[in-house]
Amino acid sequence: MIIRATKKVLTANKIKPQKITEQKINNLNEWYVTLLSSGFKGKYFLAYVHSKSLLTIFTEGKSIKQTFNAFKVRLNALLHRSSFPNALIAQIKEATLNVEAISTTNNRSTLAHINQIIAHARARFDITDTYQDIDLDVEENEVLNMLFSYDKHYFGPASWWNNYIHGNDPYLPAYELGKEQEIIKPSELNKLGLTNDEELHMQNQMLKMDLEQKFGKPISLNEEEDMHRLPLFIENEFLKHMSAFEQQIRTAKETTVFDLLGKPTFKPTNSITEHKLAAEIKRVVKLLGKHNIMVDFIGEYSPQIIHQFLTVELMEKMVSDMRIPGFITHFIYEEFHPNHELAITGTINMLVNIMFDEEGDLDKLKPHFENDHFMLNYENATFVDFKNAVNRFHLTHNPEIVLGYETETLKFDELKENVKARGYIAFKNPIKGKHRIKHRFMVTLKNEEDWWKFTHVFFEPLN
Repeated sequence: MIIRATKKVLTANKIKPQKITEQKINNLNEWYVTLLSSGFKGKYFLAYVHSKSLLTIFTEGKSIKQTFNAFKVRLNALLHRSSFPNALIAQIKEATLNVEAISTTNNRSTLAHINQIIAHARARFDITDTYQDIDLDVEENEVLNMLFSYDKHYFGPASWWNNYIHGNDPYLPAYELGKEQEIIKPSELNKLGLTNDEELHMQNQMLKMDLEQKFGKPISLNEEEDMHRLPLFIENEFLKHMSAFEQQIRTAKETTVFDLLGKPTFKPTNSITEHKLAAEIKRVVKLLGKHNIMVDFIGEYSPQIIHQFLTVELMEKMVSDMRIPGFITHFIYEEFHPNHELAITGTINMLVNIMFDEEGDLDKLKPHFENDHFMLNYENATFVDFKNAVNRFHLTHNPEIVLGYETETLKFDELKENVKARGYIAFKNPIKGKHRIKHRFMVTLKNEEDWWKFTHVFFEPLN
């Protein structure tokens, strides 16, 4: 067996590369070896890649000498579970029985393909929770199924070997291979002899049982007959996140945002010049993002207000010290400093949008009406009266004639507990070429614990 090792492998193994004559190389005995990290501290793999077909074997460790026997065992297992013919398995075993020479790599195209394999494997390693969760059988099956570009078309390890068996050019495009020629097929079995789906289903059931014990109630995810079923791998990720969240929420300590960020130093807002303020805000937002903290400002505010809030007020906020991938701590500025004008115009926008949408769910508006009793135009009404008025309007008017609307004025009382809003809704004019028709509207709203509710809706077309 001829091994062409990358510089990292040669250095790690303290190997002086040997010269290799072309006469020693054949279709079966030349293999590349490269080093890759598992993503877990101190844990590495060697990838043995067949130079022609790119069939790949992963072994644990950095040493060629110490992993070579494991390579042969794993290669034999991959060949058998992928349905390689016995005669070909014997030829490959003979070609890889001993290491004849170790030299440097000599083909950039092969190295580019190997980099593709390594990147794919590393991305899959990154989504595992522990080193023990990495299943090298599955990773080898994955590579056998991959496609690589060659001379403006694609081949894969499986198609290479199938063409090789039939005496074809091994690099023929994968799509030209007929079903009857597919003797070698990438296995779906893992080291336990289960398919990926079988293993995932088993894992998911165990995760559900564990969560049910912790929460004290059944987890019915993916078990409702009338609900769309999630793919097993998505269900698995969701359950693992639930489990991690439950564990951390039970043990997490309370801390300030300032301490969570590592007690950073910020310049006082009034000491930063106007043209440098935007860059400083960007730096603070980036620091918060590194610690999975997101802050939204729904309204528009000056850079001074934003910076002061982020670096002073937010820093004092207590949060749970939970470091779960994908878990975001989210703050909204308006929850600290209610923006009444923004909240009111948003509530009015929702009213108008749903009111003129024939498929709009009017019941979504109910929480925004004062109890179930308010004024509709000049009469006392219930929410049901309001819904009936809107439905009558839909019967007599095509909502498509609505061109838009605008809230022009907001007038608060002294305590900012009540507000009167005025504006107009514009409609198409049925007479071609004439200006659009504007219908005035007026609404009054009452503030109940920063929740604005309608007490009067005046809009004549709803008569």
